[in-house]
Formats: sequence, structure tokens, C-alpha cells
Amino acid sequence: MNLTRLLSLRAVAGAALLLGLAVGGPGAGTTGGVVGAAALQQPASPPGGRPVEGREGRGGPGYPWPWWNDADVRKEIGLSAEKAKKINDIYQRRADDLKKIVDEWMKQSDDLQKMTKAALVDEGTYALQVLHVESLRSRLNESRTVLLYRMYRELQPDQYKKLQDIFARRSASFGRGR
Repeated sequence: MNLTRLLSLRAVAGAALLLGLAVGGPGAGTTGGVVGAAALQQPASPPGGRPVEGREGRGGPGYPWPWWNDADVRKEIGLSAEKAKKINDIYQRRADDLKKIVDEWMKQSDDLQKMTKAALVDEGTYALQVLHVESLRSRLNESRTVLLYRMYRELQPDQYKKLQDIFARRSASFGRGR
């Protein structure tokens, strides 16, 4: 695989990690509403909710899944309409706050890809561009982790456990090629 293709795939995967809606994960633990580290390792979503080529259908890996608006999930975990709205507001506030950073990250990532393809700049300039892209990525990842924590704090420990069970079932289902 050539370097340009690899960087393109990396950019799509990075965007998916940064803008993921599908939260939680199998084996994630909680104590009094505190999110376990494994909860942050989830299939993620691409920018704007567009599917990643070659991924499963709606709600699968590579697609956003606003679990707090899913009637079946809300019923199974006992999530009230008020709590679902509060979680949605938390999500929307983050999305609005980060739009400029996401746009800048995508622009800088494109610039890095062009630099790589052209191979004309010196290593120092290239390294600075990598640092800039990774700094933006870090800010977005940090924001996502805090987002998940804010969302999960809205749940009772038993609701969180039930949600993790749902994520585990979905993950297993998509793993079988559903």
C-alpha cells in the first residue's frame, strides 16, 4: 500500500475516532457512575455522520448511533425523556463548540497529506505540520473523553451497566457480520 493511500485511510480513521457517537464498550466497568477506560474504546463515526466505505449498516461500526434517542435502548435501561434530552444537549453543545477545531484538523490533515505526497519540504517543516495535526487530534480526543464522562454521569450505575450490556451485544452482532 502506498503512503498516500495509507494517509488517506488514516485521516478517515482519525476523523472517525474524533467524531464518534457510538460510546461505551464491552467490558467497561463503572463505579458510582465513573466511566471505565474500556468504555472509551468504541467503534467511532466519521465526520458529519457519513458512513465509512465498506462498513456495516445503520448504527454499526463506522456509523453514528445516538443511543440516548433509541426508544428500545431508552426502555431497556430506563432512561427518561428528560435525561435523554439532557444527554443530547451535552452532545450537541460539544459538536457546536468543536466545529472550528474539526474543520481546522481536517484542513491541516489535508495539508499534511499534500506535503507527504509532494515530498518537497524539509523534515523540520514536515515535523511541525505533524505536530500541529496531532495537537488538534489530541484536543478532539480529550474533548470526546470528557463528553463520554458527562454523558455517563447522567446515568445511574444500573443504567450504565445495562447500556454496557447493550454495547456488548451490538458489538458481538456486528462482529458476526450482521
